[in-house]
Amino acid sequence: MLTWCMPAGRGEVPPSCKVILSSHNFQATPPAHELQQLAKDMHAAGADVVKIATMANDITDCAAVLSLLQSPVGEAAGLGAWAL
Repeated sequence: MLTWCMPAGRGEVPPSCKVILSSHNFQATPPAHELQQLAKDMHAAGADVVKIATMANDITDCAAVLSLLQSPVGEAAGLGAWAL
């Protein structure tokens, strides 16, 4: 369960809070290897929860997002006409 928290001080996050990092690409869906690297980089930056939103321009873009399920980076979900 996620809890909304106000930082204790500049750059500090109480241990009871989860950090959510989000990335949005409104033009396209990057290749699978780029999405996987992005998720890894976001976790390395301190994210407990990673959200990656991309524009699925065709059904093959869904495969790139689905590839995130094959790596240990977490869960995936989709929205829109070509959603998962």
